[in-house]
Amino acid sequence: MKIEDADFQKRIKAAAERKKAINDVKLSVLEGHALMEEALDTFIEASLFHSDHFYKVNPNFRSKGHLAWSLGYKQDKDTIWYLIWAITELRNTIAHKLDADAIDGKLKHVRMSYIRLLGPAAAKVAETQTDKFIAEVACQVCAGFLAALADDAKARRRIIDQHWKGRA
Repeated sequence: MKIEDADFQKRIKAAAERKKAINDVKLSVLEGHALMEEALDTFIEASLFHSDHFYKVNPNFRSKGHLAWSLGYKQDKDTIWYLIWAITELRNTIAHKLDADAIDGKLKHVRMSYIRLLGPAAAKVAETQTDKFIAEVACQVCAGFLAALADDAKARRRIIDQHWKGRA
């Protein structure tokens, strides 16, 4: 088979398209996870009185996520945490493996976790969306949730700062 053969060219083009689709998803997940971590850090900093002591142990996302999960007031039962963990597993697979099947499996788990959060009509629409779209939107939803937790923590902090006299 010669590289100029039409069948060979067709296969090269298909492989290039698949690679671009995977790279688009990878970039969406890596960028989206970074947004999630930024919101997570903001929540932790607003929740802890001396977050610098926590960050001295150089926590990873999972450690920070579990701390946030335990600090979230009445959000510990929210099923969005399962989506956060699914995205984190996908992000780690993307960052540490080249196995397309492993990435696809984690991506399916993200899709399923995201769709479970939606109402029936929105879920039906989401089922038809591309992997890239699902990855982007799922990360945005999680980042928004974590940012809302951060806003709640900042409000609690303002109340404490206004009313707590403490020992000087």
